[in-house]
Amino acid sequence: MYRGYFLNLERNAQRRDALTRHLAERGAAERYERWAAVDGRAEAGEHPTSLDPGNLGLWLSHERLLKSVAADKHIHILEDDAVLGSNPVGILDELLGYMDVSLAGWDLLFTDIFVQPRTDVFVLFLQKMREFAQKRTYGILDLARIPFACTSSVLINKASIQKYLGILSGNWSQGLPIDLFLRSVVQKGQLKAYVTMPFITSISADSNNSDIRGGVDVSRRVCDVLRRGMFQEADMAALLEEMKQLTTGAKVAPLVSLYLNAEMFILSDQFKKF
Repeated sequence: MYRGYFLNLERNAQRRDALTRHLAERGAAERYERWAAVDGRAEAGEHPTSLDPGNLGLWLSHERLLKSVAADKHIHILEDDAVLGSNPVGILDELLGYMDVSLAGWDLLFTDIFVQPRTDVFVLFLQKMREFAQKRTYGILDLARIPFACTSSVLINKASIQKYLGILSGNWSQGLPIDLFLRSVVQKGQLKAYVTMPFITSISADSNNSDIRGGVDVSRRVCDVLRRGMFQEADMAALLEEMKQLTTGAKVAPLVSLYLNAEMFILSDQFKKF
C-alpha cells in the first residue's frame, strides 16, 4: 500500500544508525529507505526567508522528495527521531486500505502530532484511546478543527502527491514552518488531513536535541511527554515519573489548583454526567 522514506542529514550518522536498527527490529527495514535531507544551512543563501535553517531544510526535503517519487503508492515520510510501534507495516497497510475505501479523497494521514494541552482536544483523544483499549481498533480523527503541529510522521495519498507538492512548492518564502503552514491549509479545507488514535509512531528521547528546533526547554519537554503518552506502546509509569521530575517546583494560584482538581475529577472513573 505504501513506501516509506526517513529524512536524515548526512552529518547525523548516529540517528541514521539508530533508526535503521529500529526499523529492522520492527520488521519494517524493507519498506523504508533513507532520504538525504536538505541541509538548510547550505541552502539558506539561495532561499531568502525568515525561516531558520532547520525548518527551511525540512520544507525543501519534503518538496524534493515528492518531486522524485512515483505516484504509484502512498508515501510515508518519517523524521529520523521517530519511533514505530509493533507491526507498523501491517497496521498501516490495513489502515490505508480502510482510508481509501471509507475516507475517499483523503490527502494526509499523520500517525503522531504535537498535542496542545487543551481540555477540548484531550477529551476527544481520550475517548478514542479508551475505545482502542476496549476494541483494539484505531480511531481516525479529522484534523480540520484540531490545532496540530509537527511532521514527524505523515503519509501522503498517492492521488494527492502532486496536489500536496503544488500547495507546498515555494511557500517556504512565507516564513512559516511547514507544519504550521499545513495546519493553515487543512483548516481552510485545501487539504483533508487525519490522525490515528492512538499514535502508531512517536518521538524518541533523542528528539530533545533537534537540528530543526535546537535544544528543547522544559516547557516543550512537558508537552512532549504528554504527546508520547498518546503512543500505542507508551510506558505510562516512566512517562509519569518523567513528568513529575519536569514539573516539580511549578506553582499555580489557588484558583488554578481548584480548576485542575475539578478537571481531574471530571476525567476520573467517579464522575457522572448531570
